[in-house]
Amino acid sequence: MPKIRPAAPSGLLHKSYELSLALKALLGLTQVGSALALYLTPSDGIIRFVTWLSSQELSEDPADALALRLLHAAQHLSIDTITFYVLYLGAHGALNLGVVGLLWARLIWAYPLSIVVLLGFVIYQLYEFTVTGSPTMVALSLFDLIIVFLVWREYRAIRMKAGA
Repeated sequence: MPKIRPAAPSGLLHKSYELSLALKALLGLTQVGSALALYLTPSDGIIRFVTWLSSQELSEDPADALALRLLHAAQHLSIDTITFYVLYLGAHGALNLGVVGLLWARLIWAYPLSIVVLLGFVIYQLYEFTVTGSPTMVALSLFDLIIVFLVWREYRAIRMKAGA
């Protein structure tokens, strides 16, 4: 199917759409880079990095909850946990980059597919929130829901301009 190129996109919603895609691409690159770094770094290297990262804070406040939590998490990382995060971050980042690439290419079929993928992210992230209680999962879900809305609006505008 040919690319659909909307005539002179403009407006706040379109600019928000483009910004959200750029942020999604940045997130995807960060996730893939993090997965690669985690895969290539031996577990003792992770412990040394977290120790270095938290040492200044712990020297000022030996009871700092965040620094102590990070140290504890690094010291108790298992191979299974590392493998999960490498696969999760790598796959999630690759999907983010794929969604963004398809949307930037303006392939008409990519809009509904992207909405389905993003809603899949939201469902998984909300499930993770119920398991972990992590507010990050809620924030990522809200971000993805905003992108779903913007993709839907863009898709609708493109279809109207194409006369479909």
